[in-house]
Amino acid sequence: IIQGTSSPTPFELTTVLYVTGGAFTGLSEAELQKRLSQMPPRPVGDFMFHLGRWESPLETNQCDQSSYSDFADLFSVSPLHTYLVPGYEEYNDCPDTWRSELERYDERFWPTPSYTVNRQVNHEENIAFVLNKILFVGVNVARTENQDPSVVLASDTAAIEWVQEHVDKNFPASEALVIFANSGPDENWQSDGFYQPLIETIQQQTTITTIIVHLAPEGESWSVDSQFDGMEKLVVARVESGTWPPMRILIDALDNRISVEQETWFDIEVPNGG
Repeated sequence: IIQGTSSPTPFELTTVLYVTGGAFTGLSEAELQKRLSQMPPRPVGDFMFHLGRWESPLETNQCDQSSYSDFADLFSVSPLHTYLVPGYEEYNDCPDTWRSELERYDERFWPTPSYTVNRQVNHEENIAFVLNKILFVGVNVARTENQDPSVVLASDTAAIEWVQEHVDKNFPASEALVIFANSGPDENWQSDGFYQPLIETIQQQTTITTIIVHLAPEGESWSVDSQFDGMEKLVVARVESGTWPPMRILIDALDNRISVEQETWFDIEVPNGG
């Protein structure tokens, strides 16, 4: 059951996560940090993902490390473990700087979580962990024009191998799969080097509910497709870029209930926030 707004599902029975991306507009750094510091921690919230595309470094200071460290400091005030997946500008333009400044970001400001975070050898930006019988996987899938085809192929191959490894390892014991990426599937997914084999795998595993969470194209609102391309077990959630609040996703894997919302939840739960 996919719902567009928050449901009254008891929090102790759900996994609650928050997802954002892009560069926030309309808020000062101080205002944004205040709101991030007010994000609901457990038992209300479990963790947060940032889906990248927060800056185009080559338009500013040629991969200057200070912009990356400023971004890292911005989210350090959140009580939620925060995980990063690469965006096509700040990673594809400056991969070495991204790795040196943002790799293993979740280990810098928060204590070790109760679950084990796995990282792919030679591609540590790809992560995976299991929480509440749900497999969460973050992958480096960031699309833009004029990319080197060999670089895209290597990245896609690593990402799909990473997903397949953890699906094989964790199912059928797990109840659902959630994938986080900067870029998502579109109407041309059949020709995409990552999503074509991924969706074929999902179609073969007919009992697995899969949720793909990615950043919506610039200027587009958040949305949820509960049966992507007519596939009953495939949900695609598109996160609105650069806007407050982050998307909130509640998942009750045992009852197959999912709630997605990116509009009013923060004002309701943190009435004096902002």
